[in-house]
Amino acid sequence: MATDMFIKIGDIKGESQDNKHKDEIDVTSWKWGISQPGTMAIGGGGGKGRASFSDLTFYHKMDKASPNLMKICATGEHVDEAKLTVCKAGKDQQDYAIITMKKVFCTKIEPSGSNGEDELTEAVSLQFEEVAVEYSPQKGDGSLDAAISFNYNIKANKLG
Repeated sequence: MATDMFIKIGDIKGESQDNKHKDEIDVTSWKWGISQPGTMAIGGGGGKGRASFSDLTFYHKMDKASPNLMKICATGEHVDEAKLTVCKAGKDQQDYAIITMKKVFCTKIEPSGSNGEDELTEAVSLQFEEVAVEYSPQKGDGSLDAAISFNYNIKANKLG
């Protein structure tokens, strides 16, 4: 299944020309993770601890957002909200996965390029205090079903 991905970070403008995501940043790929420390080998084993949330890292072609992303990374400036949206590609794009981050700051930017490549690329890592994930499964007729969600306050270590 082909997808289009976009991220909106505060007031920072990207170069997306998509009708629903104009001026957002076009994302080529991204990754993020949650882990739960623990060991089954000691004591009662498998006890719950504090969940560990990795930075969300997205990759994009360097664009007009890049200098502003570098600025907020260098100065430690926080952004109220960032939203990563994954859409089914094609004529009737539907946003089927949305990750909304609150109280966000940029922890790392890694521009890169290589000889023979057409464009520069960039990896951008974000850390945040709160996260909401919505995923809408696709029905047989192509429409989206009701969203399934996960909300977590990372700072408070509790479901939101």
